[in-house]
Amino acid sequence: MKTYMQNILVTLLAIMAGLFILAVPLSGNAYAAAQPTITTKSYDMDEYLNMLVTTGQWEKYDKFVKVASPESLAKHEEWFRAANNTGSEATKQQELVAFVKSKAAKLGFNADKDDFSVMSIQDDKAVVRVIHDQNNYYVVIQKSSFGYWFVDYVYVIK
Repeated sequence: MKTYMQNILVTLLAIMAGLFILAVPLSGNAYAAAQPTITTKSYDMDEYLNMLVTTGQWEKYDKFVKVASPESLAKHEEWFRAANNTGSEATKQQELVAFVKSKAAKLGFNADKDDFSVMSIQDDKAVVRVIHDQNNYYVVIQKSSFGYWFVDYVYVIK
């Protein structure tokens, strides 16, 4: 009986020691303290959209314009309209060619080797001709209600 009680006592002590070892990490601060997030500059969404347009990052622009708030879009639209109304006709043509060149890879063109020229410009529509592999392609682009350009369709003239 004495051995039986000793075995029970040793087992209970072992269980308590095991629980103590498992419970130690739960008590006290065993984890590193949270570090503050460091940002270089915070952007308002409209400023960020303006920056994307200015730097020609059209793929990012297409993504962010879809999630921007109506207030940000209104501010951005105001900036965009002012920016587009101040340029000369040659500047507008350069911007349209630069836009189509930024989409060239997705459209199957080579921005460095193909020839790009503006055929016509209207208020909300433009046609850019691309000569690729000795074929003439016309890229029709339209201006959205928010004032940014998007590719509407492409057709080839044979």
